This record gives sequence, C-alpha cells and structure tokens, in this order.
Amino acid sequence: MVICSQDKPSSPPQGFVLAEGGTFMMGSEDGESSEKPVHKVTLNSFYIGKYEVTQGEFEALMNGEDFSYSKRGPNYPVHHIDYYSILAFCNKKSIKEGRTPCYTIDGKTDIEGANDWGSSLPVCDFKANGYRLPTEAEWEYAARGGKESKGYAWSGSNNADDVCWYKDNSEEKIQPVGTKKPNELGIYDMSGNIEEMVWDKFDDEFYENSPESNPVATDEYQQVVRGGSVILGAGNSTVYARGIDQTTEYIQIIGFRLVSSK
Repeated sequence: MVICSQDKPSSPPQGFVLAEGGTFMMGSEDGESSEKPVHKVTLNSFYIGKYEVTQGEFEALMNGEDFSYSKRGPNYPVHHIDYYSILAFCNKKSIKEGRTPCYTIDGKTDIEGANDWGSSLPVCDFKANGYRLPTEAEWEYAARGGKESKGYAWSGSNNADDVCWYKDNSEEKIQPVGTKKPNELGIYDMSGNIEEMVWDKFDDEFYENSPESNPVATDEYQQVVRGGSVILGAGNSTVYARGIDQTTEYIQIIGFRLVSSK
C-alpha cells in the first residue's frame, strides 16, 4: 500500500519505466521471519528496466563473451554470471550512454575482471545517473506496482499463473523475457522465471532496524535475490519473498534487472 508520493514524473531511458518515489509498507506478516516485521519505507524516484537483462544485451556489451552454460537465446534472461561481471556490465552500459558510472572499486570504474584482483569491495554512488542494481527496497516497491499498487501477492496479479513462471507451470525451464503479463507499472517477470540479484546483502534481522528513508543493507556477505524462479514454488515468487545467493557453479538461475537514480 502506497501512503504518499514525491517527485514529478519525467521521461525514462529507453526500455525503462519511472517508479515515482513514495512511501510503502515493506515485508509481510504472512512470510518467513526475515520478511518481518512489516515496516514503513520511503524511497526517492528511480527508473527501472521493464525486463530482466537478456543474454543478447549482456553478450553484446561484454565483448561477445560466451556464457555457454546459460546459452538459450538472445531474448532469454542472462544468468549464471558472477557478481563482478554484473557490476562491470552496469558501468559499461553507463559509459556507452554518456552516464556517470555508479560503481567503483579502489577508486576505479573499469572493474571488469575485478573478481580476480583480490580487490576491495565495490562502492555504489547512488547520486550518479548511471545504471546499477536496485536496492532491495526499490525492487520490492517496483514489484508491488509503486504508486499504482493494487496490493497483489505476485507482481501484477493475485493469480501466479498470470504473471509468473514457476516450478509448476514452466517444466523448470527458463522462459524468454516478457511472456507473462506485466505488473501495474508495466514491468515484466518480477515474479518468477529467474531470481534477480539486488544490491543489498542478506541480513535476516535488517527489517527490525531498517531506516525508513532509502534503506540499504551492506554489512553482511551474501547478496539478496528476489522474485523466485522456475525451480521454486509460487510461494517463493511473491513480491515480499526474500532469498540468498547461495547457488553453486552447477546450477545458477540468478540474473538481474537495472535501475537508474532519477
């Protein structure tokens, strides 16, 4: 439920929609312990991709690198990629479009291959106008439909099959992006298909002490993933369900979606 809003609409980048800033109630009393308590969160406006980043987009920008494990086709969501490659993609796309990169490692924006450096942890500049991962709060707000939210359990419907590829309707096979109905903001696949990595680290007690304004959890190790996937039940794909990036090299169905600060 959105309580209030802030900021005026403006034109989003191509392939993005505007999530107008506002205040909403994050979490669920019906969920797991880490999804409680329900708490008030206020966010600035941001732009968010209508679709998960695709295999075609990722490989075209990353010098045609072949992620053979996840090879399915250009319109399928890219997955089975490491965290630092995701951040490198964000910076490369930002630079290509004349935007200020959000991510730096040891003061450098050229972070491709950073996983092999033994480097410092990445830092995000949320004031930069480049592309980045959503915060967990931004992700949930957009999944709920932002100001247009109708309070659905899944992103865009109370019927999972309308908007979500999950274990029981997908044969556990990843699907091309945008083949289910969008949510209230016109965003696709925020429930199901692949899990989506966000910027926050997983802290199962963070909701108990979360700041109200633009919260970000950074003190733990593993990344939060959101949205469920084709190998999980529909209950894992609700707008409030939280997950941890704990997959192995043998199976990984985690991808990502881009946002940009307004």
